[in-house]
Amino acid sequence: MSQVKVKVKVNDLNLTSELLKYGTITFIDNMVNIVFLLTDSSNINKISKLPFVIKVTKSRTASLQSA
Repeated sequence: MSQVKVKVKVNDLNLTSELLKYGTITFIDNMVNIVFLLTDSSNINKISKLPFVIKVTKSRTASLQSA
């Protein structure tokens, strides 16, 4: 299974410990209630169905290109 970085928008930061079942929390942004998580791609659907999760966004990988 491939590991992906996801951004999880939650409505209650007190419940973020539930996300540890699905991967490793890399950062929590208290200002906007967002948790960054490293997880298996197969867990994204499970995470999005949690009652305190508003939105799950897969992290984009960008690369610099020169003209």
